[in-house]
Amino acid sequence: GALARLRRVMSDIRSGVMSTTVALTLMDFVGENVERAIIFLARQHDLMAIGAFGFGKNGRPLAESSRNFQFPRDGDDALAQTAVDGQLRDMTWDDAVLPENLRSALGAPRFDQVVVLPVMGTHRVLAVIYADNGDIKAPVKDLELLEIAGAQVGTALENELLRRQLTADRVQLPETV
Repeated sequence: GALARLRRVMSDIRSGVMSTTVALTLMDFVGENVERAIIFLARQHDLMAIGAFGFGKNGRPLAESSRNFQFPRDGDDALAQTAVDGQLRDMTWDDAVLPENLRSALGAPRFDQVVVLPVMGTHRVLAVIYADNGDIKAPVKDLELLEIAGAQVGTALENELLRRQLTADRVQLPETV
């Protein structure tokens, strides 16, 4: 079940696999709980879509329609708020304040629930995931486990970035003659 899938994510993290693989494992885990999702990298000034699955309005793949999505990190929408405060948001489509081009690309999900999930590092949000169940008339499953997976993957990504930075900082000084 869901707990076994979470254990798999945790095992991947502990094994020290590359950060891209860990991010893909998270999206795979999310995909087992929802019908469609978009992951946004939380950069200094904006949120940039870096991956998606599922279908939007008119059956168009979200991977295509979200490819150039970039939203201000200081906006008043649910994505920006989650990027700032790191809180999971579980709301109805009508209550969800989302950027208009995102709403337009998605179209309302059949079950009236939208989830915005933070991918937390130790001190900041590294990414934000928008998720819903698209054409399936059922609630999003295992919200708590999704939140835990997001936090663990965020910490793993942050650790990988720190390891890379430390390795890059170790500059070999030339030997003196």
